[in-house]
Amino acid sequence: MLMTGCVAPQPYYKPAVSLGPSPHTIQTKVQLQPFIDDSPQGEADSAGGFSIRREGVLAGDLATDVTQAVLSDFSVNQVFQSVGQGVATQPDLIMKGTINHYCGKFGPNAIFWLTIPIDITWFLGVPIMDEDINVDLSVSLQRLDGTVVGNYHGASIISRCNNIYYNPPTLLPVRVNQVFSDTVSQIRSQILKDAEKLDQMAIKPEQNSETVTTSKATGVSNRLNSITADTPPAPPNSPAIENPTVVPVANLPATRPTTDSPAAISTPNSTYTLITTNLTTKP
Repeated sequence: MLMTGCVAPQPYYKPAVSLGPSPHTIQTKVQLQPFIDDSPQGEADSAGGFSIRREGVLAGDLATDVTQAVLSDFSVNQVFQSVGQGVATQPDLIMKGTINHYCGKFGPNAIFWLTIPIDITWFLGVPIMDEDINVDLSVSLQRLDGTVVGNYHGASIISRCNNIYYNPPTLLPVRVNQVFSDTVSQIRSQILKDAEKLDQMAIKPEQNSETVTTSKATGVSNRLNSITADTPPAPPNSPAIENPTVVPVANLPATRPTTDSPAAISTPNSTYTLITTNLTTKP
């Protein structure tokens, strides 16, 4: 009866991070992909005690809830210029995460079983219950082409004995989130140490402008080359103009054009019509 009252599951547990604002905002846009749960299956077992991952206690899917908690912290506390899971804007970096361990348990230890005949000692504060909390996460930042630019890791563990006055359904979820927050804090600190490097990963507006300008210039150059290639060569034996003299318009006399009969110039390949214009002074 005592054990049942102490460890009865009381929903629910939801992963949450409680940290302060980041001391520096990295000027990159990050797309956070869902965490992968690679934790041992045994961490969800309660073994006769209480577990935050026990069915009916865990509010939702662990990987989804951890992803949302990290996303909320990085966004609200401005670790990056922007963090999201959507693809509305092209990100500078992709963040991927793995849950290596996520455990929060509370159950009877060896002292409990040995003192059953004299269970009156439990009320004296004998440590008959073990508490085990272990949160271990790995995170990587990658370029859009998959090149890894940084790997980060955080882990926090609590293992201690408690007496019967410790209420696991109420206190264990709170303590697990404290450990979870400490783990995320470690990862944040490691990322901020790479702030200078990660700032350079941002796609600057002038880079996009230069790319567009270069593209336009290349297109114009290609069109000019195409026009030049399509222009027919000058006809053979055509007279060349050497050393032309430029006369200012202001020095020309008032004239009117008269056109004589066109003269034909024959070449071996084709015939060209030459139109001569004589300039005569107006009366």
